[in-house]
This record gives sequence, structure tokens and C-alpha cells, in this order.
Amino acid sequence: MSSTPSKSRRNLFIAGALILTLLIGLAGVWFVVITTLPVQCSQTLRYAWQPAFSAYRDGNADGLYPPMSTTPGNFFPDLESVRSLFPEDESAELTCLAGSPGSPPPSMEAQFAAPTYAYFGYALQNEEAMMAFLDAYPGFIKTGANFDEDLPAPAGKGSFGGDVFLRLRVDYPTAHGDAPYGMPVLFELPDYTATGLHFRHKHEKGSLLNFDSRVRFIRYGDSFPMTPAVIEKIGEIKAMYAAENAAVPPTPSE
Repeated sequence: MSSTPSKSRRNLFIAGALILTLLIGLAGVWFVVITTLPVQCSQTLRYAWQPAFSAYRDGNADGLYPPMSTTPGNFFPDLESVRSLFPEDESAELTCLAGSPGSPPPSMEAQFAAPTYAYFGYALQNEEAMMAFLDAYPGFIKTGANFDEDLPAPAGKGSFGGDVFLRLRVDYPTAHGDAPYGMPVLFELPDYTATGLHFRHKHEKGSLLNFDSRVRFIRYGDSFPMTPAVIEKIGEIKAMYAAENAAVPPTPSE
């Protein structure tokens, strides 16, 4: 009797087992990626930025946080103000990267040039204050603000309902009560693409570092600062300055 049918079945079984093993392996890699990214993003806030901000505050008499970058449309700490707070070999992961787990991060300059977080360096305790700051931002850029001092705000729309955008600092007058502690310090932005907003985490969530040092994830649209008005306004400003930069002719080389 021929053994060809049994060999065929055995070969088919082996091929099926190999395919199943491959699929399980791919599923495992994908699981690692989707489960590692939220942890990595929260760890970046907790173990890189939180101690850096603490060291910066302790290093100046007024307990101030670092100033925001003066590069138009770059809502991130000024690189030269915080460079010394991170490893000299520039191995720090300072943005929410979507690369392979364990892969080395881009250079510090590259991470600061294209941040995946938003940082202002001002006490913006609610959506009204943050939107007022964003509305005023192009004017601040035009007048050459260094973002290292308090700035004028529309009446009643500044920090804590005042007429000034106050620099973010470790202590505020007790008259503000608990208002400062829920303020966002650094929060994750989606990718702004031609097809709309792209989120790195399931359920359209993003990581957030609060003034009270809590690190948590919140869903886009659920609460401040991940509100449509704030996220879309930031994207609008970034797109405006990106278009302006693209329209500037390159400087002729000498």
C-alpha cells in the first residue's frame, strides 16, 4: 500500500504548524508594541521629565520651571535650558516614540525639534486660560517674547482668572487654593496628519504630567487639556508656522 496520503497529511500538518507558529509570533510582537508604548510614554514623563523639572526648579531661587522654546510653533521646553539635566551621551528618551522596543532614541536635537508632547511653561489651569494663551501666542512670537517672564493676558483670562500669564513655578499664593495642582505641565499630542489626528494609544488616549506630579492617561475629548479646542488649536498653530517656514526660500550658500 502506498504511503503517499499519510506523507501528504504529515507535510500539511507541518506546514500548518509553521504558519500557526508564525502568526503567534507576529501577534506576540504586536502585543509587545501596543502594550509597551503606553508604559514607555508614561515612564518618559515619570522618570525623565519629572526629575528634570524638579532639578530645574531647585536650581533657581524662584522655583521656576524652564522656559518654553522660542522656535515658532514648538511647544516644548527650551533645549539649552534643560540639556544639562539629561545624560551627556544624549541617550534619554524624551518624547513618546513609536519605534521598536529597545531601539535607541533619536538625538536630543531631533526629539526637541519634533516633540510629541506639549509644554508651555505657564500656569494655564483650564481650557479658557490655555486657549487665551494660544490665541495670544502668535503675537508673543511676533514681538520676540523669550517666554522667560510673565506675559500680559486678556482681562480675566490669564492664570487663575487674572490679567497675566504667570510663569510656571513651584509655589503660588495661597489665595489660589488648590487650583494649581490640577494644571497640566506636559501632555501628549496626537500626530497631525493629512487624514486627521493619529493617536498612539488605544481608545484615543494620551499621557499627561500634572503639576502635582501625577502621571496618568486621559482620553481625547474627555477632559482638559485633551479637549478638541486645545488639540486642534495647537495643530493649527503648528501648521501655520510649518507653512511659513516652507515658504521661506533657502539661504544661498556662500
